[in-house]
Amino acid sequence: MVLNGNKYMNLLRIRMHHLIEQLAEEELYGVWNIIEASHYDFYMLKAIEELKEFQQPWDMLTLEEATKQLMFLP
Repeated sequence: MVLNGNKYMNLLRIRMHHLIEQLAEEELYGVWNIIEASHYDFYMLKAIEELKEFQQPWDMLTLEEATKQLMFLP
């Protein structure tokens, strides 16, 4: 049997809730830290990928070019 997207996601939610209920309180804090960090990592990766679509070759500076510009700032 093949599950479509919504049915599969609902099944995953049920299984995740079941697993969470089995965790001790101390374990929940550790799991939360991992999930929170992964969420922020995913958010940043998504933002980087979106920026790559709009990036042009002339948007970048070499280290030498950046150093020269910083040296001449008032």
